[in-house]
Amino acid sequence: MKKIIKLRSKMICSAVVALSMALPGLTHAQILFSQKNETSAKVLQQHLLQERSLAGLKSKTLKIGEVTWSYSEGGAKNKPSILLIHGLAGTRDNWNRVAQFLTPYYHVIIPDLPSNGDTKVPDNFDVSVPNVTSQLRLFIETLNVDENLHIAGHSLGGSIATVYASQYPFDTQSLFLINSAGLYKMGNTPYTKDPQALKDLIVSKPGDLQDVSKQLM
Repeated sequence: MKKIIKLRSKMICSAVVALSMALPGLTHAQILFSQKNETSAKVLQQHLLQERSLAGLKSKTLKIGEVTWSYSEGGAKNKPSILLIHGLAGTRDNWNRVAQFLTPYYHVIIPDLPSNGDTKVPDNFDVSVPNVTSQLRLFIETLNVDENLHIAGHSLGGSIATVYASQYPFDTQSLFLINSAGLYKMGNTPYTKDPQALKDLIVSKPGDLQDVSKQLM
């Protein structure tokens, strides 16, 4: 019995020694992994800063109510204003490479939507499309660009842009949707009932545009 106890004691001691020797290695590996991630994050941030700079964009923040907006802005303020809205789980930086072609001709505004990117909101913030659209309106009004605004939206940003344009049609100069998330339940058109009918709206040859215009008018 004593031999068994001694044997078990030796096994436990050996395990403790082995673990104590392994822990520094594990800690070192974790540190290296953490440092690698930190380095990658820094490289990414530097790259994004460079992209913004090349696009003529500057990073800004603006607190309105419970939302602290983080956004990029570029182009002359006396030019037509265009709002670019990113998609689900995206950030304002998704638009950087597009913005570089717009800033020479437009006053470009690209926000991080609430709960995305660097825009800060409370934990209980309502991220539904209607509420985000309302908050976006306050943001646009505060920047004093709410009239004659051009809007482009991608994915979820397309839904938000569509709701915004429907609520403020006289303030919306144009609407450009890219792979937009839909509002099927709210619509009642032949196109929502039968998406295949959208094929008739594709302009692929001379004369198609006139035909499409007749369908939509």
